[in-house]
Amino acid sequence: NLMAFFKYREPDFYSFGLKAGIMNIVNNRLRLGNKKTIGKILQPVNHYSRFPEYDLFFHNLLNVESLVDDVTPRILDVGSPKLFGLYLASKLSVELVMTDISKSNIDEYVLMWDAIREKAPGEASLELQDVRSLDYETDSFDAVYSMSVLEHVEGENIEAQALSEMVRVLKPGGILIF
Repeated sequence: NLMAFFKYREPDFYSFGLKAGIMNIVNNRLRLGNKKTIGKILQPVNHYSRFPEYDLFFHNLLNVESLVDDVTPRILDVGSPKLFGLYLASKLSVELVMTDISKSNIDEYVLMWDAIREKAPGEASLELQDVRSLDYETDSFDAVYSMSVLEHVEGENIEAQALSEMVRVLKPGGILIF
């Protein structure tokens, strides 16, 4: 359905991913390995089901700049697909901290961010973190989001523990999306 294709801004997200993949080759050549490097171009968004998620999260984060006065908003990404975080920092003037439990994911997307950061209005950093015990001060982010992550975290009663951690680091009145 053509209308559904445009409903979730799929061309915008897809073209961003494609450009990021091309910039990765230009700047990093094959440092990610042949398969990952080519995959960033052939399939920049890993699954069509991501488009509605990307659109919903982006739409709800557009207003984060209105939460703060004369300060760059701080956003915490808890383990979400990294292409979305790169998109967010390339579109909004924000300070984005993207986290992951996997060092290889962090290393991969540090290279991707370095390839596109020059033209981005926002800043992004990537850190190794576990949602079960975030290493951030209480009330330190204007927005916290986690896209399709909590169901993959192992442990007993983990959803409550993870949500508690995300709420703890969120400033009062901030935006929480999961």
